[in-house]
Amino acid sequence: MFVKDFMTKKVITAQIDEKVSDAITKMKENKIKHLPIMDNDKIFGIVSIKEIEEYSPSKATSLDIFELHYLLSKMTLKEIARRDVITITPDVAIEEAGAIMYKNRIGSLPVLENNKLVGIISDRDIFKLLISITAAQSKGIRIYTQISDTAGTIAEITNIISKFNTKVHTIFTCYENAPKEKRNVVIRATDVSDLNELESQLTKKYGSVLIQKF
Repeated sequence: MFVKDFMTKKVITAQIDEKVSDAITKMKENKIKHLPIMDNDKIFGIVSIKEIEEYSPSKATSLDIFELHYLLSKMTLKEIARRDVITITPDVAIEEAGAIMYKNRIGSLPVLENNKLVGIISDRDIFKLLISITAAQSKGIRIYTQISDTAGTIAEITNIISKFNTKVHTIFTCYENAPKEKRNVVIRATDVSDLNELESQLTKKYGSVLIQKF
Protein backbone atom coordinates (compact mmCIF):
# COMPACT_ATOMS: atom_id res chain seq x y z
CA MET A 1 0.00 0.00 0.00
CA PHE A 2 1.38 3.33 -1.07
CA VAL A 3 0.69 7.02 -0.52
CA LYS A 4 -0.89 7.29 -3.98
CA ASP A 5 -3.59 4.82 -2.91
CA PHE A 6 -4.80 6.92 0.03
CA MET A 7 -3.92 10.54 -0.70
CA THR A 8 -6.48 13.22 -1.54
CA LYS A 9 -5.94 14.02 -5.20
CA LYS A 10 -8.18 17.08 -5.50
CA VAL A 11 -6.11 19.33 -3.26
CA ILE A 12 -7.55 22.60 -1.96
CA THR A 13 -4.78 25.19 -2.22
CA ALA A 14 -4.29 28.94 -1.99
CA GLN A 15 -1.93 31.35 -3.72
CA ILE A 16 0.65 33.40 -1.84
CA ASP A 17 -1.15 36.68 -2.55
CA GLU A 18 -4.49 35.51 -1.12
CA LYS A 19 -5.63 37.15 2.09
CA VAL A 20 -5.52 35.33 5.42
CA SER A 21 -9.21 36.05 6.00
CA ASP A 22 -10.10 34.37 2.69
CA ALA A 23 -7.95 31.35 3.57
CA ILE A 24 -9.76 30.93 6.89
CA THR A 25 -13.08 30.93 5.07
CA LYS A 26 -11.79 28.46 2.47
CA MET A 27 -10.54 26.01 5.10
CA LYS A 28 -13.73 26.13 7.15
CA GLU A 29 -15.99 25.77 4.11
CA ASN A 30 -14.02 22.74 2.85
CA LYS A 31 -13.55 21.27 6.35
CA ILE A 32 -9.79 20.92 5.95
CA LYS A 33 -7.03 21.43 8.51
CA HIS A 34 -4.06 22.00 6.20
CA LEU A 35 -3.73 24.35 3.25
CA PRO A 36 -0.77 24.18 0.83
CA ILE A 37 0.27 27.66 -0.29
CA MET A 38 1.26 27.94 -3.94
CA ASP A 39 3.39 30.38 -5.90
CA ASN A 40 1.69 29.84 -9.26
CA ASP A 41 2.13 26.06 -9.75
CA LYS A 42 5.00 25.58 -7.27
CA ILE A 43 4.51 24.84 -3.60
CA PHE A 44 5.63 27.78 -1.50
CA GLY A 45 4.60 26.74 2.00
CA ILE A 46 1.76 25.41 4.11
CA VAL A 47 -0.50 26.59 6.92
CA SER A 48 -2.67 24.63 9.32
CA ILE A 49 -6.03 25.70 10.68
CA LYS A 50 -4.45 25.88 14.14
CA GLU A 51 -1.71 28.21 12.93
CA ILE A 52 -3.98 30.35 10.84
CA GLU A 53 -6.54 30.79 13.63
CA GLU A 54 -3.80 32.33 15.77
CA TYR A 55 -4.26 35.32 13.52
CA SER A 56 -8.05 35.29 13.90
CA PRO A 57 -10.02 37.52 16.26
CA SER A 58 -11.05 35.90 19.54
CA LYS A 59 -13.17 36.86 22.54
CA ALA A 60 -9.96 37.86 24.31
CA THR A 61 -9.41 40.56 21.71
CA SER A 62 -12.98 41.84 21.47
CA LEU A 63 -11.91 45.44 21.95
CA ASP A 64 -9.85 45.25 18.76
CA ILE A 65 -12.24 43.12 16.71
CA PHE A 66 -12.72 45.58 13.85
CA GLU A 67 -9.05 46.40 13.68
CA LEU A 68 -8.14 42.69 13.58
CA HIS A 69 -10.65 41.98 10.84
CA TYR A 70 -9.13 44.80 8.87
CA LEU A 71 -5.60 43.47 9.37
CA LEU A 72 -6.62 39.95 8.32
CA SER A 73 -8.22 41.33 5.19
CA LYS A 74 -4.90 42.96 4.28
CA MET A 75 -2.41 40.29 5.38
CA THR A 76 -1.40 37.76 2.69
CA LEU A 77 -0.59 34.09 3.10
CA LYS A 78 2.96 34.76 1.95
CA GLU A 79 3.51 36.54 5.25
CA ILE A 80 2.45 33.66 7.50
CA ALA A 81 3.04 30.45 5.48
CA ARG A 82 5.42 27.94 7.03
CA ARG A 83 8.20 27.49 4.50
CA ASP A 84 9.91 24.35 5.87
CA VAL A 85 7.42 22.02 4.17
CA ILE A 86 8.08 18.29 4.42
CA THR A 87 6.83 16.61 1.26
CA ILE A 88 6.58 13.04 0.01
CA THR A 89 6.19 11.21 -3.31
CA PRO A 90 3.26 9.01 -4.36
CA ASP A 91 5.27 5.76 -4.39
CA VAL A 92 6.33 5.93 -0.72
CA ALA A 93 4.89 3.20 1.52
CA ILE A 94 1.92 4.44 3.52
CA GLU A 95 3.43 3.33 6.82
CA GLU A 96 6.53 5.41 6.10
CA ALA A 97 4.33 8.46 5.56
CA GLY A 98 2.73 7.86 8.93
CA ALA A 99 6.15 7.53 10.57
CA ILE A 100 7.30 10.82 9.02
CA MET A 101 4.22 12.66 10.30
CA TYR A 102 4.61 11.15 13.77
CA LYS A 103 8.35 11.91 13.98
CA ASN A 104 7.93 15.51 12.86
CA ARG A 105 4.66 16.12 14.73
CA ILE A 106 2.81 17.29 11.65
CA GLY A 107 -0.67 16.49 10.43
CA SER A 108 -0.15 16.29 6.67
CA LEU A 109 2.30 15.79 3.85
CA PRO A 110 1.91 17.42 0.43
CA VAL A 111 2.58 14.82 -2.28
CA LEU A 112 4.87 15.90 -5.11
CA GLU A 113 5.63 14.17 -8.39
CA ASN A 114 8.21 15.79 -10.67
CA ASN A 115 8.00 18.85 -8.39
CA LYS A 116 4.26 19.16 -9.05
CA LEU A 117 1.64 18.96 -6.32
CA VAL A 118 -0.45 15.87 -7.08
CA GLY A 119 -2.06 15.21 -3.70
CA ILE A 120 -1.96 15.53 0.06
CA ILE A 121 -2.05 12.86 2.74
CA SER A 122 -3.13 13.63 6.29
CA ASP A 123 -3.32 12.00 9.69
CA ARG A 124 -7.02 11.45 8.98
CA ASP A 125 -6.08 9.26 5.99
CA ILE A 126 -3.73 7.26 8.23
CA PHE A 127 -6.49 6.78 10.83
CA LYS A 128 -8.86 5.63 8.08
CA LEU A 129 -6.27 3.10 6.90
CA LEU A 130 -5.72 1.87 10.46
CA ILE A 131 -9.43 1.23 10.87
CA SER A 132 -9.47 -0.62 7.55
CA ILE A 133 -6.44 -2.89 8.03
CA THR A 134 -7.42 -3.80 11.59
CA ALA A 135 -11.03 -4.54 10.58
CA ALA A 136 -12.06 -2.35 13.52
CA GLN A 137 -15.63 -2.01 12.26
CA SER A 138 -16.21 -5.68 11.51
CA LYS A 139 -18.46 -7.91 13.59
CA GLY A 140 -17.06 -10.96 15.35
CA ILE A 141 -14.33 -11.45 17.93
CA ARG A 142 -11.01 -9.82 18.88
CA ILE A 143 -8.32 -12.05 20.38
CA TYR A 144 -5.34 -10.60 22.24
CA THR A 145 -2.44 -12.59 23.63
CA GLN A 146 1.36 -12.82 23.57
CA ILE A 147 3.21 -15.41 21.52
CA SER A 148 6.80 -16.52 21.19
CA ASP A 149 8.87 -14.41 18.82
CA THR A 150 9.92 -17.35 16.70
CA ALA A 151 9.14 -18.63 13.23
CA GLY A 152 5.83 -20.38 12.76
CA THR A 153 4.02 -19.02 15.80
CA ILE A 154 1.48 -17.04 13.75
CA ALA A 155 0.56 -20.17 11.80
CA GLU A 156 0.32 -22.04 15.07
CA ILE A 157 -2.27 -19.75 16.63
CA THR A 158 -4.31 -19.39 13.43
CA ASN A 159 -4.45 -23.17 13.12
CA ILE A 160 -6.03 -23.37 16.56
CA ILE A 161 -8.58 -20.67 15.69
CA SER A 162 -9.44 -22.22 12.32
CA LYS A 163 -10.75 -25.36 14.06
CA PHE A 164 -13.72 -23.34 15.30
CA ASN A 165 -15.35 -22.63 11.95
CA THR A 166 -14.27 -19.01 11.80
CA LYS A 167 -12.69 -16.70 9.25
CA VAL A 168 -9.73 -14.54 10.22
CA HIS A 169 -10.15 -10.87 9.15
CA THR A 170 -6.82 -9.44 10.27
CA ILE A 171 -3.66 -10.27 12.21
CA PHE A 172 -1.24 -7.68 13.49
CA THR A 173 1.62 -7.85 15.95
CA CYS A 174 3.93 -5.48 17.81
CA TYR A 175 6.66 -5.57 20.45
CA GLU A 176 5.48 -2.59 22.50
CA ASN A 177 5.57 -3.55 26.22
CA ALA A 178 5.99 -7.22 25.34
CA PRO A 179 8.34 -9.39 27.42
CA LYS A 180 11.70 -10.38 25.97
CA GLU A 181 11.41 -12.96 23.18
CA LYS A 182 7.64 -12.39 23.03
CA ARG A 183 5.36 -10.26 20.90
CA ASN A 184 1.79 -9.06 21.19
CA VAL A 185 -0.68 -10.41 18.70
CA VAL A 186 -4.21 -9.20 17.94
CA ILE A 187 -6.49 -11.24 15.71
CA ARG A 188 -9.94 -10.21 14.55
CA ALA A 189 -12.18 -12.96 13.20
CA THR A 190 -15.79 -13.86 12.60
CA ASP A 191 -17.75 -15.32 15.47
CA VAL A 192 -16.87 -18.86 16.53
CA SER A 193 -18.97 -21.95 17.15
CA ASP A 194 -17.75 -22.43 20.74
CA LEU A 195 -16.19 -19.32 22.26
CA ASN A 196 -15.55 -20.91 25.66
CA GLU A 197 -13.68 -23.85 24.19
CA LEU A 198 -11.59 -21.55 21.98
CA GLU A 199 -10.65 -19.47 25.00
CA SER A 200 -9.80 -22.65 26.92
CA GLN A 201 -7.46 -23.96 24.21
CA LEU A 202 -5.73 -20.62 23.70
CA THR A 203 -5.29 -20.08 27.44
CA LYS A 204 -3.79 -23.56 27.81
CA LYS A 205 -1.31 -22.78 25.03
CA TYR A 206 -0.47 -19.12 25.68
CA GLY A 207 -1.48 -18.35 29.26
CA SER A 208 -3.20 -14.99 29.46
CA VAL A 209 -5.74 -14.49 26.64
CA LEU A 210 -8.36 -11.80 26.18
CA ILE A 211 -11.27 -12.40 23.83
CA GLN A 212 -13.81 -9.66 23.10
CA LYS A 213 -17.02 -10.11 21.14
CA PHE A 214 -18.39 -7.34 18.90
